[in-house]
Amino acid sequence: MKILIVEDDEIYMGIIKKRLDQNFGAETCRVVDTMIAYEETMKTRGYDPDLILMDIMLPKENEGNIIRDGGIQLIEEGLHKDTPVILLSMWSPEEYEKKLWELNCKAYFSKPIDFDKLIQKIQEIVDDDDNLSRIQELMGYQKAYAVAQIKDLPDSKQLIVGTSLLLQAGVQKDKPLKLDLKTTPITIPIETKINIDIAVRAEGMAIAPHWIQRFEYQPTIGDKLIDFELTPKSVGKKEISVEYYYNRHWLTKIQFEVEIVCETHELAV
Repeated sequence: MKILIVEDDEIYMGIIKKRLDQNFGAETCRVVDTMIAYEETMKTRGYDPDLILMDIMLPKENEGNIIRDGGIQLIEEGLHKDTPVILLSMWSPEEYEKKLWELNCKAYFSKPIDFDKLIQKIQEIVDDDDNLSRIQELMGYQKAYAVAQIKDLPDSKQLIVGTSLLLQAGVQKDKPLKLDLKTTPITIPIETKINIDIAVRAEGMAIAPHWIQRFEYQPTIGDKLIDFELTPKSVGKKEISVEYYYNRHWLTKIQFEVEIVCETHELAV
């Protein structure tokens, strides 16, 4: 097992490395302390870790200014690909709740870190990946379809600011026949029913009842969808993204592009 620690605090870095070596074996960890060092390790040196522990506040280079969301920027660059990430920070977890889902991070630990809980979470991630592989081998996967639609969306794709619209999303066993449904194929475990988390990001819009909801997939129920109420707050072209997760593993994404106009604007026919 290979773990990359991205942490500029030498005390925390030393403690984390020592605990991980004790629990997962010597030579488990590699450490870097700046954003540039991380990029060089992942890109130039081609290091391929099984897990990344990422501090959120990081300097760009040695003795450089601290960048408040430096670790977030590194994850958004995508060099880690599908590698699980645990974020570390002195900031409250509520501030980064949405980012955890957007970046598909596995956990968030506030400093001072409870190292026993950190070790427990790392073990859970290792076990989870092993279990997912075991499911694929023993149970197999089946094809299903992620579906989404915006109800009563005009052909012009123009909507009025302040007027709510209904977005519906879910997962169905068979490809839907309805033309107004956007679909994308996915593979999910063969089980009687499973939970799929559906996250909606809508630029410049309020989302109710919550930006992420749990969908219970049952192969025998074909038309069941969950509702997201979107209320545009500003005019202009906006992107709506619907993302699907199984057990925090990203599955797929469906996107819509709409234009929000003022009420006095003459809508295209």
